[in-house]
Amino acid sequence: KVIFSYLYFIEMKEKRKSYPVNLKLEAINYAKKTSNHAAAQTFNIDHTQISSSSSLYPLAEESLKEWIMNRRLRGIAVTSNNAKRRMISLLTQEFKLSYPDAVYNFKASDRWLDHFMNQFDFSLRRCTKTSQKLPKDLDEK
Repeated sequence: KVIFSYLYFIEMKEKRKSYPVNLKLEAINYAKKTSNHAAAQTFNIDHTQISSSSSLYPLAEESLKEWIMNRRLRGIAVTSNNAKRRMISLLTQEFKLSYPDAVYNFKASDRWLDHFMNQFDFSLRRCTKTSQKLPKDLDEK
């Protein structure tokens, strides 16, 4: 009886779906005008397919990306708290007119930061030593 229910579960598992790019862009644009759930129902897709693809503050996130890259080029470490504080200051000062509701709605959460870091292929690892030898230069014992 347990084997039967396990096999039944395997057969009922839904396969992954792929969507064309033009459908994705159309759904995201529709979601910006209405809501993620309305777009999901209209295009017959799961709402997570829309919400995970779109950014609520793209101009501010692009500015944050440039800020992080500039600091890293100068050899200055960027911590998660630095990035969160910088995003909040960008939304409250530089992009206040572009995103007036961001002051009240934006939460600099760990989840937001993880999504941002993955989106732009950043990591929070840092060098421990600048004078560290490469493996080919190591002396033999």
